[in-house]
Amino acid sequence: MDKQEETYRVLLLGDLHYNRPGGQGREPETDSQKRWKKLSLTMWADRSGALLEDAARRISAGNVPLVLQTGDLIQGDCDTPERQSAMFRDAIGTVKRYIGEDRRFLPVVGNHDLRLMDTVPRGPEYDGQGRCIRAFAGEYGPVRDTLLPFAAKEAGLENLPESSNYSFRRGRDLFLLVDPFRAGTLDFIGRTLDAVPDTRYVFVVSHLSLLPCDPDRALALWLMPDPAETAALLAPRNAVILTGHTHWFHLVRYRHPRGIIAQLAVSSIGTHWPHDAQLHPDTENYREYARKMAPLMERPERFFPAENYLEHRSWCSETDGRLSAAGGYAVLDIGPAGVSAEIFTGRSAPDLVLQLIGKTEK
Repeated sequence: MDKQEETYRVLLLGDLHYNRPGGQGREPETDSQKRWKKLSLTMWADRSGALLEDAARRISAGNVPLVLQTGDLIQGDCDTPERQSAMFRDAIGTVKRYIGEDRRFLPVVGNHDLRLMDTVPRGPEYDGQGRCIRAFAGEYGPVRDTLLPFAAKEAGLENLPESSNYSFRRGRDLFLLVDPFRAGTLDFIGRTLDAVPDTRYVFVVSHLSLLPCDPDRALALWLMPDPAETAALLAPRNAVILTGHTHWFHLVRYRHPRGIIAQLAVSSIGTHWPHDAQLHPDTENYREYARKMAPLMERPERFFPAENYLEHRSWCSETDGRLSAAGGYAVLDIGPAGVSAEIFTGRSAPDLVLQLIGKTEK
């Protein structure tokens, strides 16, 4: 088949927060770490495995060469870098056992991947001229020693990436796997796009969103670095942003002056697996979302004006009469007709079928 018109599918997993009893070492001290330890161990006692088993059955028919994961592969919060590295190895081995050794598994860096018990990621740092030299701090040793060598091998790279940004191609489709917690992501995206001018679609996998989508006020402005400049680079290239972090499902489609950008956020938090009821909208348009987020939306609105949103929707489930986040996964269909996504949360049929990019859109 002509690689220019190739059709294939991709499994997309959100945050997994892998954990196992005793894996973190000493008992955590902060309330947040205690809460997350309980949550992640509950997930991985049975429900996260059931989610991955369902995803593996779904893709068993083939034509799914890639499994992408949007960061927070592990719970982190280990008391030593060595235990954090061991947690990465356990998580990688567990996922590969479910999806099969013949499928490439490609994760990106999330904030929990950088989070040791005594090293919690903090905010941006700047040099004397006001330039951002670090988007967020965290413990990168286990990422460099364990996650990056695995990712480089899965992506077919000849050399280990100099940073935790890396890319690969499938036919004319370009995949950019980015680390939004270090300065230099914008330069990496720009250099890679310049080096590969002839693309059909460009997929950017990032733990943090490019376009604001989060209904949680505390996370609303936690975006990729340099969002306006990044959007300007990606808009002419049939770009799809694949992201996590929020623990919700979101679809954002934005009409930039240079082209349309689609963004899909996926949640794979296993405590919400499976669902008895179909997902339903929490927010259905950007203006509704902006009203909900006011006044925190003032800064992103300057980057992304409300009138340019084609779609802005978030989905949730209902548990005991209360709205809650939902866990699941997406299967992307990529081909000459465009890019679509089926969202699964435990039912036999997809909860949602979303069109991300159509063939004729520019």
